[in-house]
Amino acid sequence: MTRMTRQFLPAVTSGGLLLLSLALSTNSLALTFDLPGNGTTTVGDIKEVSAVTGDTFVSIARRYGLGYVELIEANPTLKPEDTLESSQKILLPTEFILPNAAHRGLVINLAELRLYFYKPNTREVMTFPVGIGRAGWNTPLGLTNVAWKQADPTWHVSSTIKQARALEGVSLPDSVAPGPDNPLGQYAIHLGFNSILIHGSNDPGGIGRRSSSGCIRMQPEAIESFFNDIAVNSPVMIVDQPIKVGWLDNTLYLEVHEPLENDQGGHNHAMSDEAHQLVNIAIKNRPADIDWRSVDTIVEQQRGYPMQIGVGTGAVPIIAVPLNSAVLETKHTTSKKVLLTHKKPYRKKTSLFNLT
Repeated sequence: MTRMTRQFLPAVTSGGLLLLSLALSTNSLALTFDLPGNGTTTVGDIKEVSAVTGDTFVSIARRYGLGYVELIEANPTLKPEDTLESSQKILLPTEFILPNAAHRGLVINLAELRLYFYKPNTREVMTFPVGIGRAGWNTPLGLTNVAWKQADPTWHVSSTIKQARALEGVSLPDSVAPGPDNPLGQYAIHLGFNSILIHGSNDPGGIGRRSSSGCIRMQPEAIESFFNDIAVNSPVMIVDQPIKVGWLDNTLYLEVHEPLENDQGGHNHAMSDEAHQLVNIAIKNRPADIDWRSVDTIVEQQRGYPMQIGVGTGAVPIIAVPLNSAVLETKHTTSKKVLLTHKKPYRKKTSLFNLT
């Protein structure tokens, strides 16, 4: 299999893409990668598929282990609310620069709307799209841990959520038993942060966008695939990194997502400055020829997948990849509640129980 090389300018044509046959399945594709060596922090490949009649962004995202907003970023010329035709080509952003965080336990990048699971005692990483807290119900940042796990959880509705729905004219019960109407799905991972869970969902359209009241939502088959492998006390790092820089062999890549904050003027300029800083950090001890104009273009376009910005000028360093850490005793930190607004779209749910 030949890797598709992205050029400096982020224009993508179907002729250079790896084509996938369409798998007609309701289960999402498990995106699992071997952690590369020699300083490489980029995994996966960009792909393209053809839709079948009746496909939507939601169905395609679930089938291929992606999120709704990820598809919007990668396919800016398409209308996400439209039903797709069989001739429609869809770019799948299934290549990722790993977040700048320790490769252990769970790492959740809010700006990316994505979770990474470093499976213990292996050299593998699994990654999944997630739904996170919408504006005013923000998912906290910082280091915490897996406090406890629960299969077939009961949803105990908080007074805050009950009051919020009451203002909308909806009366919620005190609790919802396990079953198809339970918004927690079949599995819940309780974190050290108060009232914050990673859990399944009975609403596939809420994955990959800001749709919750602070919890981290996953497709039911996604959380099931690693629920037994994530141990109590495993570390969980929640970060907000809309800009990532990473190596692939001797080539440097930049990945930019729309940030969580609103655009209030000077926004792209500030992001460009941050991107320049991160690139300079990456090449401080590993020199490279950088196309700085491409850096600015990628920041402006915010396509959400890695694009080439430079080539190293020296030999590729020899860096071994250790096994992922097993369970670590980790004390969680108290998160700062930072109010963020968000432009990324989310679909208003019809379910009574959509505020988990």
